[in-house]
Amino acid sequence: MKKLIRTSVDSIFAGVMIAIGAAIYLNCPNRIVGSFLFSIGLITIMELGFDLFTGRVGYIRSREDALNIFLIFLMNAVGCLFVLLLPSGHDALEVWTHRLEVPLYSAFFEGVVCGILIYICVHRSKTRPPIVTVVTTLVAIPAFILCGVEHSIADICFMLAARHFTWEGILFILIVAVGNAVGALAVSLWVAHRHDFVK
Repeated sequence: MKKLIRTSVDSIFAGVMIAIGAAIYLNCPNRIVGSFLFSIGLITIMELGFDLFTGRVGYIRSREDALNIFLIFLMNAVGCLFVLLLPSGHDALEVWTHRLEVPLYSAFFEGVVCGILIYICVHRSKTRPPIVTVVTTLVAIPAFILCGVEHSIADICFMLAARHFTWEGILFILIVAVGNAVGALAVSLWVAHRHDFVK
């Protein structure tokens, strides 16, 4: 029970951090600057060890892990509600509706790319000094934002900030989440087993 409570609270705080990053991004008139400032949320999550879906999903190895990831996703979404208390900028609706114009197959593949980038950030942070974590994050996060690839938890924040709730939006987020998982798992499984292919 204690582990369940800890995971839930850590996941909620991770959602709050993404909500803060999303609010900063939406209120920044310069998208390049905003993409770097968005990294504050991810850096905080990694430094404090909070549980973020995109950072943990690449480490699924068992049914228990999968159930834990499902809980993390739900609690991240709860934490994202914090964005409703923050100023959302004038173009939150435009940002969100623009995302919904993307075909679902494109959203999936954009989710895959984002999953790969987030996994790289998290994997590097486990074996490198904190400064490397910060630098890697400051490169990878603006990269996925400026490339237009999709982060499922950030997209939840954008939907909430836009106050635009539809089944289409929920489906979009779920497709992106699957893409995030596929990208992260593809890289992590290859990293874990590539030595099996050495002659």
